[in-house]
Amino acid sequence: MVHRTVPLDKPVVLGINSVYHESSACVVRGNEVLAFAEEERFNRRKHAKPADMETVDQIPELAMTDCMARAGITCEEIDYVAASFDPSLRRPPIPEPVTEGSWGHPVGERQFQEKLALIPGAVSEFMARDISASWVWVPHEIAHAASAYYRSPFDEAAILCMDGIGEDSTSLLAYGTGSALNPLSYTSYPDSLGFVWEKLSKFTGMDEYSAPKLMALAAFASPTPIANI
Repeated sequence: MVHRTVPLDKPVVLGINSVYHESSACVVRGNEVLAFAEEERFNRRKHAKPADMETVDQIPELAMTDCMARAGITCEEIDYVAASFDPSLRRPPIPEPVTEGSWGHPVGERQFQEKLALIPGAVSEFMARDISASWVWVPHEIAHAASAYYRSPFDEAAILCMDGIGEDSTSLLAYGTGSALNPLSYTSYPDSLGFVWEKLSKFTGMDEYSAPKLMALAAFASPTPIANI
């Protein structure tokens, strides 16, 4: 169960997403979103950065700067910094063919954890103050669920997240009631509907991160011609 542990009208939270792709930031005061932005809008690189081991600790500095400026919030006024990944939930790789030194490979996974550990320090350097005491690692699927539920008009809701992969989980079924978000069940890697879309995206000649385009285009297609196939 995940609870809001501080009064809604008090904390100012800087949220960042940067481990894989779509680097972005937001500033929230209580349950009010003050500003949000994606890094790609400022550095003009699609997805902000390559999703590889070398970029894990690259934080969205331009998006963070923009969000705080538009929210009228200074670094000193940030109460918490939340990152949408929890390294402690990363599981040992399963036996399967992997690229040496990359995700899933023992050496790559060690490097991944080392890179993750650098992120709070990078944010501290950016903010010119030590934020280690106010740092929060948020489980990836919980971050997805929270962004949907807490901003919804519902006081009670079923929540379904379907992802490529977070730490180890690839989907989450949760129940939101009041201020509590209750995880009910997870699907874990290697079972991933998101990865199916990524592979289909590559099959059609695009890359993995063009899967959202493929999903959008699917809404315009008729299944009739290929139903039998």
